[in-house]
Amino acid sequence: MTEAYDTTVEKEAAFWFARLRSDELGEEDRARFSRWLAADPAHVSAYADYQGLWSDLDDVAASGPILALRREALKAGERSRRAVRRRWIPLGAIAASIAVALVGGWMWTQAPALVPPASSGGPATYSTEVGERSSITLADGSVVQLNTDSLLEVDYAEGRRGLKLLRGQALFEVAHDRNRPFVVQAGGQQITALGTAFDVHVEAGETRVTLIEGRIEVKRVNGTALFPVAPEARKLAAGEQLVALEERPFVVRPADVEKAVSWREGRVVFSDEPLVEVIEEINRYSTRKVVLGDGELGAMRVSGVFRPGSADRFVAALEIGFPVEAELDQRRDVVVLTRR
Repeated sequence: MTEAYDTTVEKEAAFWFARLRSDELGEEDRARFSRWLAADPAHVSAYADYQGLWSDLDDVAASGPILALRREALKAGERSRRAVRRRWIPLGAIAASIAVALVGGWMWTQAPALVPPASSGGPATYSTEVGERSSITLADGSVVQLNTDSLLEVDYAEGRRGLKLLRGQALFEVAHDRNRPFVVQAGGQQITALGTAFDVHVEAGETRVTLIEGRIEVKRVNGTALFPVAPEARKLAAGEQLVALEERPFVVRPADVEKAVSWREGRVVFSDEPLVEVIEEINRYSTRKVVLGDGELGAMRVSGVFRPGSADRFVAALEIGFPVEAELDQRRDVVVLTRR
């Protein structure tokens, strides 16, 4: 049995955040907002969340991709005003075309420097929980940042620096050492670097390697019994991304580096992406999951900058900006989205 998903205060705060930025804001609106704000301290807190986080994203809003999205939003808004007089652009236009900031349990921890294990010991293991990030400084000065729900093994020895990303996502900033290559194994691929920075994301049979600076080589080291593949190797230049799927050859393409590594700053970026993919990414950061009760909703396009970690805030924004409604299934602790 499900019950109504109650995020009334968050919805109202999001409504007023968007309304106060409308071109057609009037004195009556301002008076209503003042009364709403004074009615409950929770209103002040909820509105401050939206206002403060928007300010935190000033640097994001000034970036090239977001400026382009904003220009598209303004065009859409102008078309809307011509089609329907005296209608303001709702939060959905902002959420779908510019940026929405959502707060949540986004945690950051600092792991201690790695001491190489004794010859009789095994590799050092580092992990993060759902919604957690961690920064690890290795013995050679290299730094690894682990994203949500990730697992990394580090096994340094004389003559080599070996790592295995067993789950999740990591950003590697490699200290230069010509005599000891830095080798990361992830999803059946082997990434070799001397001194560089790159991001690796492993999920559901797919490995994505994004090179931020320097040069790396990616090799396919093994296939599977179901998907045997021939050995393959590709070298990447800065700004390129390699996508490896179990049953297909490597694909190398230009990378949106800012988007690929935005998670390390506590945000995720979407640019005209289907809702089904946006939900999949948001779910990585929250123990409460969002699911689609109506498969057709998955085709809706979403652009924005989101603070991950709170499925509640994400759903509240969707309910305001899109023709969806949500119900909380407490038995499974999931939020089900259906068409309104």
